[in-house]
Amino acid sequence: FQRGSRPALRVVLNHDQPPSRAMVLCVASVLSAPSGSGTSSTARVELTDGWYSLPALLDPPLTQQLLRGNLRVGQKLELRCATLSGGPCDPLEDQASEAYLSLFYNSTRRAPVLAKMGFVSRRVGGERPRVGALPVVRLSQVNPWGGPVPALDVTVQRRYPPLFMERLGPSQGQSHIRTAAAEEREAAAYAARVAQRTAVHHEMVRQRLAQECEDFLREAAQQQQRGRRVPQGDPLETA
Repeated sequence: FQRGSRPALRVVLNHDQPPSRAMVLCVASVLSAPSGSGTSSTARVELTDGWYSLPALLDPPLTQQLLRGNLRVGQKLELRCATLSGGPCDPLEDQASEAYLSLFYNSTRRAPVLAKMGFVSRRVGGERPRVGALPVVRLSQVNPWGGPVPALDVTVQRRYPPLFMERLGPSQGQSHIRTAAAEEREAAAYAARVAQRTAVHHEMVRQRLAQECEDFLREAAQQQQRGRRVPQGDPLETA
């Protein structure tokens, strides 16, 4: 404990804080590094918060930085969006030997030499705009194989109107894309077609009921002429 608080790696291993929280760690040693420069090669380093240490798996872009000498022992790293495999446990338990962090290029930056190690609650030097603990980057600085991006600095240059897509069914295998005005016209035309078909259907039902009533009255008149009793009840119910 330091001033009543636990070190960052111990808190992360205890699962009391997420490993994605911003923190500054130091590269203590290089555990393994690939001999080649393949895009799928990964390296393992040992990170420390000044109290405890934990292995960390580098993604391919960070591994390339390690092979080029841009990432070396004794360097402090500012991390965010990291993931943890293993735990919960204490750093000195046997179970901790199987735990490790996974670091990503897009959410890892070099920290200043005098940066305090542990969790980051405010800015760690620099004058670039920052969100949380990492500087905001441009879209051109994002590596497509570098994992999640904490924050992007973009400018909306053009706003397009909403578009509507209509699928005509799997049997037809077609779809139409319309603007808002075209969608309103199509909706009005569809409502008109539905109203027309409904009116035709209502007229057919009316004619059928009228014909059934005429047939019932004709049969009733014939039975009356033959001296029979007119059947009681609603003609619509007996039809």
